[in-house]
Amino acid sequence: MTAKKIIKKTCIYIVLIFFGLLLLTPFLWMASTSLKTPGTEFYYPPKWIPNPINLNNYVEAVTRGGFARSYLNSIIVAVLTVIPTVVLTSTAAYAFVKLKFKGHNILFFLVLMLIMIPQEVTLVPNLLLMKDLGWIDKLISVIVPNIFGSTAVFSLFIIRQSLLSVPDSLIESGKIDGASPPRIFISIVTPMLRSSISAVVIFSFMNSWNDFIYPLVYLNSPEKYTLTLSIAMFQQAYGMTDWTVWMAAAMISVLPILIVYLFAQRQFIDSMALSGVK
Repeated sequence: MTAKKIIKKTCIYIVLIFFGLLLLTPFLWMASTSLKTPGTEFYYPPKWIPNPINLNNYVEAVTRGGFARSYLNSIIVAVLTVIPTVVLTSTAAYAFVKLKFKGHNILFFLVLMLIMIPQEVTLVPNLLLMKDLGWIDKLISVIVPNIFGSTAVFSLFIIRQSLLSVPDSLIESGKIDGASPPRIFISIVTPMLRSSISAVVIFSFMNSWNDFIYPLVYLNSPEKYTLTLSIAMFQQAYGMTDWTVWMAAAMISVLPILIVYLFAQRQFIDSMALSGVK
């Protein structure tokens, strides 16, 4: 490698590291503030490493905000959103790409157009539907709209792009061996979609975990609140003065997303690379 290429690559890495640290700054400030003693969060110059480290902020956030039940509600909503989303989007993408029924491209284009419909446009019709079904103030009113929302359409697009790279000869060989369509999909196609499915899991989990609009509109009882709604109510109840406790509550809400991403980051990156090939 020539000296010119080394210098060019070094400059690129320096720029990427700079912007990466810039994007991490709000998160690092949140983590630092959550461990500070109340009253020291706005010292200038700012102290990034708290001294002493105060873990009581997390204890106070959990006990004062009652986040235990909200945490469980968010986990229930996320799990019951992710599993149906993966099943429905993967099977639908398989039908669009490999079954090639009449008008499949037009139908896929119409489904893809749903991404352009803002969430707020369907909020009132969904509210009336949930009222007629008797789902108001139930977690299912938050789960169902997330399964069939714009995130599901985007997930369908990701899996479809990966399926375009799956050779038809593999499916034909399965048919020759006497495998049924469900068996072909489960045994041959699904293992080749691990990266795309991991990306769908991350997107779907993040969307349902961070969702605020649907819980705000459909849930009324505090024991049914999700974590995002509980944090908002916590802020209204205790104001913006307890920054250390509030940042501790925010850190608690971020941890599951970080854990999911850390476990699936390699498959996620591979999926983004494969989705752009076509």
